[in-house]
Amino acid sequence: MAEMRFQWDRPYHVDARRFTQRFGLVPTPFAVGAVETARSFAGSTATDVFAAAQAA
Repeated sequence: MAEMRFQWDRPYHVDARRFTQRFGLVPTPFAVGAVETARSFAGSTATDVFAAAQAA
């Protein structure tokens, strides 16, 4: 996808300061989110994941 190439051809930094100021929420650090996402999929089959996504 050409429109997303900028995310891969140089460092990509997301700044959540404005979001935090507006909504008072602090984003989950990448390291925590990555581990929790992987943990949530552990033991799931592709069919389980697809069914859960369809139900949401």
